[in-house]
Amino acid sequence: WRHADGVAMEVARVLRQVRDGQADLVDFTKLLSAYGKTQKWFATLHGLTALAASNLSPDTYAFNVAAASCHDWSWTLQLLGVLPLRRLKVDNVSCGVMMSALKKGSQAS
Repeated sequence: WRHADGVAMEVARVLRQVRDGQADLVDFTKLLSAYGKTQKWFATLHGLTALAASNLSPDTYAFNVAAASCHDWSWTLQLLGVLPLRRLKVDNVSCGVMMSALKKGSQAS
């Protein structure tokens, strides 16, 4: 649980910096990407959820980063399914992430 507390604190710190003008959405998305690259998909999802709950809106890139970090293909597809609901554009990266998730899903069955 200590790790989860550390993630929450780091996410909160960067969100404060974004709100205070010391960082921007790109910086926050870099944090999500770093979590994803270190196989900490739960941290990436926590960060995306925290961003969505704040006054800031995750963009397509943030959703793509979070979706790509998921280890479960169904989570990936669920995250990407939110894009149209938030009126965000599904781009080439979104499609690539989706195809990769579908491939993982077909290999798992």
